[in-house]
Amino acid sequence: MSTLTRKIIFFLITLLSLEKGFTLDWQRDGEHQWVQLEDAGSGKPGFTLMDPARTGVQFTNTLSSRILISNKNLLNGSGVAMGDYNNDGLCDIYLCRLDGDNVLYRNLGEWKFENVTEIAGVACPSQFSTGATFVDVDGDQDLDLIVTAMGQPNRLFQNQSNGKFKDITDSSGIGTRYGSSSIALADIDGDSDLDLYVVNYGAKSVLKDGGKIDIVKINGKLTVRGPFASRIKFIDNQMFEYGEPDEFFLNDGNGKFTKLDWTSDRFLTHEGKPFREPYRDQGLSAIFRDINGDRSPDLFVANDGFTKDRCWINDGKGNFREISPLAIRQLSFSAMGVDFADINRDGHDDFFVVEMLSRSHDRRLTQQGTIPANPLAPGNFTEQPQSRRNCLYINRGDGTFAETAYYSGVAASEWSWSSIFLDVDLDGWEDILVTNGFEFDTDDLDTQSKISRLGKIPIAQKRKTIFLFPPLDTPNVAFRNLGNSRFEEVGAEWGFDDKHDGNGMALGDLDNDGDLDGIVNCLKGPALLYKNNASAPRVAVCLVGNGKNTEGTGARIRVINSLGQRQQSQEIMAGGRYVSGDQARRTFAAKAGEIFSIEVDWIGNTRTTIKNATAGRLYEIQQKQSQPILVKKNSESALFVDSSLELNHHHKTTYRDDFEVQPSLPKSLNHSGPFLSASDIDKDGDMDLLVTDTNDPQLSILINDGNGKFTKSINSLQNAGSGIIIYSENQTQKMLHLSKPPSLYKITNGELLLNNQLNFTGSPSAAVAFDIEGDGDIDLFISGKSSLGQFPIATSSALFINNNGTYVKKLFPEIGIVKNVEAGDIDNDGDVDLVLAREWNSISLLINENGQLKEAKKDLGLNTFTGLWQDIELSDIDGNGTLDIIASNIGLNTAYELHPMPIKLLYGDTDADDIFEIAEIFLDPLKNNWKPIRKLEIFSRTFPQVRGTYTRNQLFANSNVARILGSAISEMKSMEFNTRESGVFLNNGTKFTFIPLPFEAQLAPAFGICAKDFNGDSSIDLFIAQNDFSIPTRYSRYDSGRGLLLTGDGKGNFNPLNSKQSGIMIYGEQRGIVASDFNGDKKLDLVVSQRDAITKLYLQK
Repeated sequence: MSTLTRKIIFFLITLLSLEKGFTLDWQRDGEHQWVQLEDAGSGKPGFTLMDPARTGVQFTNTLSSRILISNKNLLNGSGVAMGDYNNDGLCDIYLCRLDGDNVLYRNLGEWKFENVTEIAGVACPSQFSTGATFVDVDGDQDLDLIVTAMGQPNRLFQNQSNGKFKDITDSSGIGTRYGSSSIALADIDGDSDLDLYVVNYGAKSVLKDGGKIDIVKINGKLTVRGPFASRIKFIDNQMFEYGEPDEFFLNDGNGKFTKLDWTSDRFLTHEGKPFREPYRDQGLSAIFRDINGDRSPDLFVANDGFTKDRCWINDGKGNFREISPLAIRQLSFSAMGVDFADINRDGHDDFFVVEMLSRSHDRRLTQQGTIPANPLAPGNFTEQPQSRRNCLYINRGDGTFAETAYYSGVAASEWSWSSIFLDVDLDGWEDILVTNGFEFDTDDLDTQSKISRLGKIPIAQKRKTIFLFPPLDTPNVAFRNLGNSRFEEVGAEWGFDDKHDGNGMALGDLDNDGDLDGIVNCLKGPALLYKNNASAPRVAVCLVGNGKNTEGTGARIRVINSLGQRQQSQEIMAGGRYVSGDQARRTFAAKAGEIFSIEVDWIGNTRTTIKNATAGRLYEIQQKQSQPILVKKNSESALFVDSSLELNHHHKTTYRDDFEVQPSLPKSLNHSGPFLSASDIDKDGDMDLLVTDTNDPQLSILINDGNGKFTKSINSLQNAGSGIIIYSENQTQKMLHLSKPPSLYKITNGELLLNNQLNFTGSPSAAVAFDIEGDGDIDLFISGKSSLGQFPIATSSALFINNNGTYVKKLFPEIGIVKNVEAGDIDNDGDVDLVLAREWNSISLLINENGQLKEAKKDLGLNTFTGLWQDIELSDIDGNGTLDIIASNIGLNTAYELHPMPIKLLYGDTDADDIFEIAEIFLDPLKNNWKPIRKLEIFSRTFPQVRGTYTRNQLFANSNVARILGSAISEMKSMEFNTRESGVFLNNGTKFTFIPLPFEAQLAPAFGICAKDFNGDSSIDLFIAQNDFSIPTRYSRYDSGRGLLLTGDGKGNFNPLNSKQSGIMIYGEQRGIVASDFNGDKKLDLVVSQRDAITKLYLQK
């Protein structure tokens, strides 16, 4: 069709639209134009589900049982595309169907739609259609249509500008026959046309659909050979399935595509090496986004099962390299949908990946999918563990992300498919919409057990076992952004809680009122068409790009000062949704009557600015007059420089499976060290280091050369220990090593001379040296730890009174699990008291009363806050003359966030085998009874007597702890914690007030604390050691910390520094901390130990 003919047809359509009142009344404003938005009404935030009889969108994505039996991959459902295909100013809808024709609905206005599929020629009969996107692939300013299919050619329909499409699949080059799901498009190489990424899952499943698998043992390992050798992998004696290679196509600008070779130099691993062969992931969705801020589209691909998600960084020329695994530390196991948004409005995009974890604890107890259970070595930072939950990644602004789903309240959203960020209530903060549901709950443990009891059955019968699983009809989920990186679920309040198997979802403005409406394609259920009811002021933006990127795909839109707050930002997308694609329009919150500006950063590093924007308008912004962006150089200097090579120390540990002994342990008990101390051991005027641990059986002495370079001393000892206390007594330097038993050494000329061994029963955990009586002799307090098999009972702590070198022991048997102890004059009475950090308990004060340690008699504000306290530091951080307490805790980003507080720990030796049975429980607020946190499998391994009564997981989930344990519960005691935050207890002289530390300090479990003035402003700053890899492998690991430096203001407040400011990035399990001047420049330096990794040395600049 000639260009002239196209223009004539377009003109006629425009005239028809004018007659019906559809086209928008654009007003010119220089190089741009705007139109007044339709009245938004006065509704409350949320959605109205539109009646299909009224709208005419009467559509169901059908799938017959006959087809389902032979191809379970079709249960992944289908999607929807939104866009104005006929340029009449109204957004249209295209819905995909698996078993039958797809449907194109033309928008007639007033929420009425007309089925024009036959006229348009886009029915795609006789194919399993999965995904669709409207996009201008040939740059002629009308929307073409791409449709993906399962096991049949993906199809490209070229818009003929007359309401009809032409199938150009054969000439386009995209018509391969993989099992495709989603697509995403972007101008990856800067040539102004849109290139195409196709996500492939698998035309059929070997494991789900029952194929004959030839399994042999080779060198003692199970291996698959034959036709499925490339599709099946054994991990921990379990079979896992690969998918099919994704496809990446370059566009020639006219809608003809050339497939790229995955083994070329265009694609590199994170190590910079080319791939030996195409990867075969089970891909579900992909999205292009400028992840690193260089104005080039990067790529994130969400993959199902053990095939891990992939994040590719574009060099600006269309060459991609996998992002460092240190940038994205962990992944969802069965990743489905993904979306990006700046959730905290700091100018950096965050992103959210959905998985399958249930929001119902009862359902979580009955479900369990297959996941590899191999433990990761603590020092293996480059391995990205997967877990069965959603992941939310908050951008740190340095190219790395902190995973915060537990903290943010979005870890669970049921069996989820699409996830979309949308500011539903137009308050300037991006909310989240999630579709979910599945026809069969294939994770149901009871049904899995039932099927396994069938034994070996014919393939035809095996294929039908899926019908034994119960349905999983769960409501869609909406999370409201609270503006503090946290969300609350409001699906019912916003009218978004329909129970259908919702798969693909897309957004578009169907009534031209500026907010984005939505539609969800449901498997075997009606399509859900949602009218957005938001009435708050808004501004909408669409773009006109240069060249053949006609809708400005990939451009970033920023609305600045529209609410008198920080910027809002979004990108224009093409595809990128789970099997779906949005209309190329974005909406932002605004304030009526206020002037604000809109900035558009285009691919290619140019910017367009609209300075006098107002609410209530749709702006069409053109790229033609954009100006180059001036790059500002970052002159910010970091406080510390990583000098760890000068230290040259690597902690090594051995793996021990504590869960074999006590299956219900909250975490392994052997992750507490290594421990550090600093002292001038060789009396040469500089500070040396000592390192010890119980799992690395040595006490290493690292001698400093005065310039911050260390050498291991020949006087190091081959003794394990849980701490080192250096002190001076009678002008002699001494050391208490918390070995078993605790040992006292004299330090002479850099050598440790054993002086005494203390009569301490069991294993010590921490100690402090102080003069309790004021007699000049140094006394010792040593706390006891809990040992494997006896957890949570701890060895009695003990005070050793020094009587001229003879130590008299006084026991403190009921003090609990003490993780650390510090000495200081807490009550300002002139003598030294003790403060104890305790697990499953409160922080304890032992007040010195005339040389006797006694627990504080009155509540000083500490008893209320029971926690999993790990460390404490004493310092006057608010300048009032009293010692405050800084305490580290588990934080707010762990699986405990799935449960209301408090968490109780039941314990007792109910079967008299000298091993304590334990159970973590919580109070179910709906049923008002105590429920077990762990599943029946773990519970029955702990309490074997349960197996006979509770043979079904559903029965166990519906019960409560009292009923499950019966009379055994009367033999058990309990302890609990109700506080997870790390924080400070401010001391006003008579009482303590707890103030949590900033949210960055809550994103990972905290351990060691160091309170010093690091930046020289005479106020106390804090450094906190973070991360915990000791939890059961199914929960992955808690690794969102990298060591946190917080600067104090002298009034009790702290401000976190990012890595660019501090210079500190530590990825392992950080534990011990010492601060001292190690290189003689009179500035405080920092040493931080890690488990099974290098000890880090940071010198101040």
